[in-house]
Amino acid sequence: MIVKVIPQRKEPEIFAQPWEIEHIVELPPGEFLHFKEHLLEDYPFIAEHAKELHTDGHGITHGMLVLCEGIDDGILVNSEASLSSSTGQSAITWGTSRRTKIPR
Repeated sequence: MIVKVIPQRKEPEIFAQPWEIEHIVELPPGEFLHFKEHLLEDYPFIAEHAKELHTDGHGITHGMLVLCEGIDDGILVNSEASLSSSTGQSAITWGTSRRTKIPR
């Protein structure tokens, strides 16, 4: 059996990093699955807003929430706006988020 995991040790306290969602992108299921499985590829919807995605001096991450039509999970994206000249975007930091009511 092969599984994909990010091993974590037991933490005495969970520290939830504050995020301010600057942009929300909703992808069709096929595109979301590709995005989820290929996070380090270049994506125009990230490059378009990359300069706005960063962690500020107060420790708040300004990021993008990528959602999927019909699925309650999402991926938080922070490109840190450190664009490389060859690809036009940097690697992303990601986490998952459960969708509740998203203000539009």
